[in-house]
Amino acid sequence: MKLYLVQHGEAVGKDVDPERPLSDQGAREVAALAAFLKGAGIRVERVWHSGKLRAEQTAQTLATAVLPGGVPAKIRGINPKDPVD
Repeated sequence: MKLYLVQHGEAVGKDVDPERPLSDQGAREVAALAAFLKGAGIRVERVWHSGKLRAEQTAQTLATAVLPGGVPAKIRGINPKDPVD
């Protein structure tokens, strides 16, 4: 089994948008990564993301490139301060 961990792309500051979506730069970087993975023939069975908007946007871009069906899933327990148990 291979596990790929990807952090969300660069987000805008809270002062710009409290939901902190991807910045234009972040969206471009994620798109470039998605294109690279697709070009390398990477396919995955699942793409998961936390409930954060920037993570969801990142997951959707990546899922479109590497996940059959292209639909990522939101899961609990993967935010930075979530308990590890």
